Amino acid sequence: ALMGGTALTASELALVAGVSLPTASSHLSKLMEGGLLTLASQGRHRYYGLAGPQVAGMIEAITGVAAAVGPQRVRPGPR
Repeated sequence: ALMGGTALTASELALVAGVSLPTASSHLSKLMEGGLLTLASQGRHRYYGLAGPQVAGMIEAITGVAAAVGPQRVRPGPR
């Protein structure tokens, strides 16, 4: 959702990702700590965006690798 250069709120990103707001907020916090996102406040809203074109390129590369490899189950499910 951020690849087009648009900044979105945590609520908007949670909706697009299909996760709860607390889950999205937790992930956004970690991505901020890693320097991958920027944060801009406008009034009471906080907008997250990619930190730069290098981050967008990295995401494209990771997406390409993930698509080529396909889904992998890391650990067995409950029995």
